[in-house]
Amino acid sequence: MGLETILSEDEKKWWKATIKAFRKKHVKNDDFYIQRRLTDGSLSKEQIRANVESLLVDARELIYRDYSVDEAELNRSLMTHLFTLREGPLKLLDDILEELNLADRDWGTGTYDARKMQIAELAGNYAGGLFAYIYELSLSNTQSRRSRAGQTFEALLEAGLDVFGVPFDSQGKLGKANFQKGGLGKKVDLVVPNIEGYIHSRTKCAIVTAKTTLRERWQEVVEELQRSGVPHIYLATLDDSIALDKVATVRQHNITLVVKKSVWEAKFKDEGSVEHFQHFYSKTLPHLLEVWPDYAKEKI
Repeated sequence: MGLETILSEDEKKWWKATIKAFRKKHVKNDDFYIQRRLTDGSLSKEQIRANVESLLVDARELIYRDYSVDEAELNRSLMTHLFTLREGPLKLLDDILEELNLADRDWGTGTYDARKMQIAELAGNYAGGLFAYIYELSLSNTQSRRSRAGQTFEALLEAGLDVFGVPFDSQGKLGKANFQKGGLGKKVDLVVPNIEGYIHSRTKCAIVTAKTTLRERWQEVVEELQRSGVPHIYLATLDDSIALDKVATVRQHNITLVVKKSVWEAKFKDEGSVEHFQHFYSKTLPHLLEVWPDYAKEKI
């Protein structure tokens, strides 16, 4: 009795394709969740302008909850599809029912606790037999969450720029080819005011990249600077555990960190190479816009 603990290559290929199709059906893109929160009355543009972290931090948590609800429905629909339509799982259920002698058992007899234990035993055996499917689904969910965490942060940064009226081009919207035209690699997420302005006068533009956490990933930004010749870059992060020695290192590479205000107040008030999100959106970028009138005029 029981399925193999490792799926065959054909079965794994079918299951991955099925997961992908169901994910596309049940889980929306980041813009959908963001726009829903911006239009449902829970977050106004005035609130965002007064405290941009209400969008970047607080709304991010709400968006994750929205996504989790849809992911739960994805999992339910997927497993129902698997249990009721796939030959292997159906055969496994028949085998378990036969071994436990449950198919012919009168479920109306016996105590409540006895029936509950029978159901629990059935569920446990069935889930155990299908663990290879569950494992692949779990891997897919984990990868999707990691990818979405960064994508959501980038999308929220863009939404904040829209609210503050700051013109920008993003790699996600223009594509890698347009950024490569300007000599920028895949580690750059945003150019303010636009890629044309960067090509014309890179020192007057703001280059922004986003990392939800730093760890060693800031080194990727350093490599991008060295490879593309970007004179300076803003590295936006939600990381709460940035060490002072790391700030000293990134400063040497012309990187300015943009962090949550609580992190800035606790650690980096005296660090010129660190600023908080509210200052970045309401002071830094508007100030730089004063030297970009020709580039930004069409997009403001």
